[in-house]
Amino acid sequence: MTTRDPFDEPRRTRTAKPVLFEYVDEARDEYLNPPPRSQEPEADDTIGLPELLAMLRRRIWLVLACVVLGGAVGFYLYTGHVPSYPATATIAVEDPRSQMPAEAGGYDRYWYAGWIDPLQSTLEVMNSSAVLGRIVDQEGLRLVPASLSAPANALAEVEVGEFALPDSLNLSFSATGVTVESQRVGETVEAQYGRRIEVGEISFRVPERPPVPDATFVLIPREVAIAQLAAGLGTEQRPETNVIDVTYTAGDPGVAQRVVNRLVATWQDYSS
Repeated sequence: MTTRDPFDEPRRTRTAKPVLFEYVDEARDEYLNPPPRSQEPEADDTIGLPELLAMLRRRIWLVLACVVLGGAVGFYLYTGHVPSYPATATIAVEDPRSQMPAEAGGYDRYWYAGWIDPLQSTLEVMNSSAVLGRIVDQEGLRLVPASLSAPANALAEVEVGEFALPDSLNLSFSATGVTVESQRVGETVEAQYGRRIEVGEISFRVPERPPVPDATFVLIPREVAIAQLAAGLGTEQRPETNVIDVTYTAGDPGVAQRVVNRLVATWQDYSS
């Protein structure tokens, strides 16, 4: 029996191909020879104009309801908007005692400034109830329009007594004059345009015929008028200066300017 040495057999040559190259070859073949595409057309998801018009026709009532609702909301916001007009005045504050010698009642400004601020004192005086109440009485700010349709500038030179009780005045404007009816007093007064009208403790003039046939004005309490004046008033000191800006915002530019001018004049009376 003959035994062969395994080392005497010729070695077979085996070629080992890495797996990585097999995947690369397959990807290259698919790229160079792509499979044929399907001949079926792709689905189109776009909506054409005829289809859109058909959808709107089927929901015409819903579209009209949205349009009407949007218009109503826009009209309400437009008519309910109250216009505001600011007026500004600028004043410079100077304490005359700083120019006087100490023997005559003056003071050293560097020592005095440590515990008294003239600018802050001016701001406090301007925003005090005494000053604001005087402006309310002099400018007739207690008599206000009852609605937005009533022109705020229809009345001029309004004067209201300090102790006048709340009232409601109905004004009717004709070609020849104005008729005023007081709800509280129960009095009716007729006058020509430009003539002064007195109803109880209220007096005013109607310079010319307004663009509306009638209007209602309400006499509000004095405390309410002072609070409204304070809400629209702004006083601010410019940084590192002795200058104060006074601003008042109202629904009528003439009223805003008159109030600012009256405030400055009233402050000058109090500080003199």
